[in-house]
Amino acid sequence: MASLFESNRPYIKPEQEKNVFLHKYSGTIDSWYYKYIQSPMCDWFVSFLPWTLAPNVITILGVLCVVSAVAFQFLFYGVNASGYVDPWFMALAGVLYFMNTVLDNMDGKQARRTGSGSPMGMLFDHGSDAFTAIMSSILLGRYF
Repeated sequence: MASLFESNRPYIKPEQEKNVFLHKYSGTIDSWYYKYIQSPMCDWFVSFLPWTLAPNVITILGVLCVVSAVAFQFLFYGVNASGYVDPWFMALAGVLYFMNTVLDNMDGKQARRTGSGSPMGMLFDHGSDAFTAIMSSILLGRYF
């Protein structure tokens, strides 16, 4: 029987394959801002969410915040990444980016709260974070 990781054979040895399935994510965050401000704030926000709200919906809402900021940038200033930018737009982009960080934090808390977390959900969240990083680079590229 062919291995699930047959195409990755140079990278994953047969005796290490089982470790892929046994992997459990564990990360640490040393930020004081996250520990004392953002995480407690997001815990409080999540307490108001309905139990039936899927964490991936929260993820999508966060991505839409940054995508809308980029869309507004193209709408109001065009695709040229130079020139004057109004202060109101910079404030709007900052608020939308902040909302993205809050919603990105809330999706994981909602998944743990409802017991609906899964490896696929984690992959979707990390993929959305990568996409958001690209969109943020487009947005911030105009200012530097």
